[in-house]
Amino acid sequence: MKKQAKLMVIVLVIVMALSVIALTACGNKQTQVAYGLVHREGYVGIATVEVVSGVLVSAKLDEACFPTQVTATANDGADYTVAITKGETTTYYWKTVKYGNVTMVYDETDGYKVGTQTIKDYFRASEENCKAYAEAVQNNKVSVVTANGDKTDIMTAAKLLKTQNGYWSGTGIKEGQLGWKKNAEATCAYVVEYGFDGVTVKEDLTQPGKTDDNVTGDMKDEFVDKNSIKTGATWTDMWDYVNLLHNAFNKASAK
Repeated sequence: MKKQAKLMVIVLVIVMALSVIALTACGNKQTQVAYGLVHREGYVGIATVEVVSGVLVSAKLDEACFPTQVTATANDGADYTVAITKGETTTYYWKTVKYGNVTMVYDETDGYKVGTQTIKDYFRASEENCKAYAEAVQNNKVSVVTANGDKTDIMTAAKLLKTQNGYWSGTGIKEGQLGWKKNAEATCAYVVEYGFDGVTVKEDLTQPGKTDDNVTGDMKDEFVDKNSIKTGATWTDMWDYVNLLHNAFNKASAK
């Protein structure tokens, strides 16, 4: 009898596992990614969502910094760097950066350019341009032209992705701030729980705590949607991230 009972339990577990797999398959799970400029158009945002039967079940954010995030030194040579002096400070930028069939060259006036376009204009031109750069960063495929040849160990994912490079973290988080990681997590948690109905335009997001003396600490700058739901996020360009996540959701829903 005990053997039969154990066998029944095993069979039941297998049936349940197969049921979960079947439900997931029937649920038409879609994973989609949207790319676009965020945070004053200074970074390439990467929004990834999973949608099952039209319902958002998970979301995550990342950002790829521009090549200016990684600087050179005077010792790297004048032929391969551009020196920019502001006041008493001189910063050396790598002159030529490549990935795929794209070449970015640092201009003393306009910063990095692709042909005649500034880097921002180039990324504004299409999501595909943003995607190609983001994927190159994620896969450590961005190369820098140096005196010793093209190098892919200078502008790496560890240095360019905000999920890896320590952007706005540690001692960089001042009192009353949440930092990058907590803001990203709060924004993703908000859209997974409440969707996008509460934020359809930038003006739907307000920060009532700024003028409320009863609100103190980290949450004084918290964004609230048009339905008076607190988002848990305080970063300046909240709209950029919600909008990008919405773009990814729309892609998944269209499949």
